[in-house]
Amino acid sequence: MLRDRAGTIRQVQALYDGAATAGLSDAQLLERFVRRDGDVTEAAFAALVERHGPMVLGLCRRILGDPHEAQDAFQATFLVLARKAETVTVEGSLGPWLHGVGFRVAQRARVVALRRRIRETPLSIDIAQQTEECRDDCEALHAELDRLPPAGPAVGIGIT
Repeated sequence: MLRDRAGTIRQVQALYDGAATAGLSDAQLLERFVRRDGDVTEAAFAALVERHGPMVLGLCRRILGDPHEAQDAFQATFLVLARKAETVTVEGSLGPWLHGVGFRVAQRARVVALRRRIRETPLSIDIAQQTEECRDDCEALHAELDRLPPAGPAVGIGIT
């Protein structure tokens, strides 16, 4: 029963923290996140994701097209924020910074996806066709070699 009360208290505290973060600026939320103070940290980061997540996700979807790749880029963008939070300076809104990071992450993801698609294209048809062409060329080469006169003794080469 004591655990149930502790769990309920944590849930109420999380709701309070969520309500308390609603009126804070991005700089204040980022500062709370950087402090690494338990539930306050989580609530501050969640508020930043809720506030700027739709913009970042929309950007990633426009650049990548594929919803799964867009989700990955979205998450990577907020991972960058989590890792670099201590060095980020915010004047007004964190939106422009997140937009720039999201854009670069999505662009890199698009390049990686294109390279992967090129690398994974089926080559079996091309290989089979090239093998057949090589076989035809080899047969023609052997036919021409068979038409050559037999080799005579090596004269003047200087091999003893």
